Amino acid sequence: HTLPNKDARELSSSKAGSVFKKADAFVVSTMAQKIMVDIMTKINRPVVPTKSFPTVKAAKSWIDSLEAKEKEELKSNSVLH
Repeated sequence: HTLPNKDARELSSSKAGSVFKKADAFVVSTMAQKIMVDIMTKINRPVVPTKSFPTVKAAKSWIDSLEAKEKEELKSNSVLH
């Protein structure tokens, strides 16, 4: 199946289902999969950043950019305090 069932989508998008993750990067190979991810994120509104990508490299680059942004924010906050 291309799309997880309703219970899986709801859990994955919830706070309880996101305790051990900071983001979701889906690597898709077809337009149908991309559309499914887009619909899933609009319906279930994930609590962590969520995007789809055509390659693992693009997904990793996005995750790396989120980590860099988080580190910069932590650094900025520690300087302010």
